[in-house]
Amino acid sequence: MKWLLVVMIFGTTPVPTNMVFDSLTECLRAEDQMRASYITAFNSWVAWAQRNQQASGFPGSQAFMQRRSGLENFGQCIPHQGEQQN
Repeated sequence: MKWLLVVMIFGTTPVPTNMVFDSLTECLRAEDQMRASYITAFNSWVAWAQRNQQASGFPGSQAFMQRRSGLENFGQCIPHQGEQQN
């Protein structure tokens, strides 16, 4: 069975990635990498924002940047049948 990675934007809107994996483990690993990328981007912004509070509006802008950075997004691995062959 193949597995398709679907990203849930803001936890509610499914967006297919067209990324199909041969195993559930591979798909889950890709989801972990996606989440790690979001966290890295957000943490980089926080470090900058703490040093530049006037320019960034920190800490008031933190909730907005969490959404913007994708921290409310998550991946789902769903079964995928692959291409139909006749």
